Amino acid sequence: RIARIWYIVPFILCAFRELHYLVPHVHNFDDRRYDRILGDLDRRWFGDVDAFFLGLLTPAAADVLHLCYWSYYVSLAILGAQLHRKGEWERLHEYASVVLVSLLLSYLGYFLVPAVGPHHFYEVRPAVLDGWLIGGGLHRTMQALELRMPDAFPSGHTLMSLVLLFLAKRHASMRAFWLALPTVVGCILATMLLRYHYVVDVLASFALFPAAGWLGLSANVLARAKH
Repeated sequence: RIARIWYIVPFILCAFRELHYLVPHVHNFDDRRYDRILGDLDRRWFGDVDAFFLGLLTPAAADVLHLCYWSYYVSLAILGAQLHRKGEWERLHEYASVVLVSLLLSYLGYFLVPAVGPHHFYEVRPAVLDGWLIGGGLHRTMQALELRMPDAFPSGHTLMSLVLLFLAKRHASMRAFWLALPTVVGCILATMLLRYHYVVDVLASFALFPAAGWLGLSANVLARAKH
C-alpha cells in the first residue's frame, strides 16, 4: 500500500532531474529566446516589474519569502501524510493523482517554453534578494540542487500552491485551508518578488490550475474503474 501511493515521490524527483538532460534535446535554450519573450510580455503588460518588485523588498521580507518558497517542497507531502495517518486511502489515492498530474503538466510546460527565469540575468545580483540571514544560503542551495533547469514557465510553485489549497479544502477541512493560505500567498508572491518567475509564469499557472485539477480527478476515477 505504501509503495502504490508514495512511489510518486521518487518518480517526481527523477522526472524533474531528467528535464535537465531531456529539454535541451527538444529546445536548445542557450539563446534565452523564451526568456526574452516572457520578459517582453511582462514589460509590455505590467511595466518595469523588476524595479517594482525589488522596491517592495526588504532583507527581512526576503528571508520570510524564501521560507515560503521552500515550503512548497514539503507542504503537499504533509497533507498526504495526514491522510495516510488517518487511513483515508481513497482520498489519498485521489490526492496522489491530482498532485502527479499537476506536476507532470508543469513539466510539459518546461519542454514547450524552456525559460530559466529573470533571476539568471542580473549582472550583479541585488543584495536585497539574499535577505538578512538565510535568503542567500537558501538561494544558493536551490541553485546547486536544480542544476541547469528551464523551469520558469509555468510557475510550478504557483500551480502546486493552488493545488494544495484545493486538496486541503477537499480532503482536510476549511481550518486546514485557512492555515495553509498565508504560506501559499507568500509562496506565490515569492516567485515574483524574489525574481524566480515572470508575472506571466504565475498567470499561466492560474489558467492551468482548473485543467490540472480536472485531469487529476479524472485520472483517479479511471484508475478506480479499472480496479
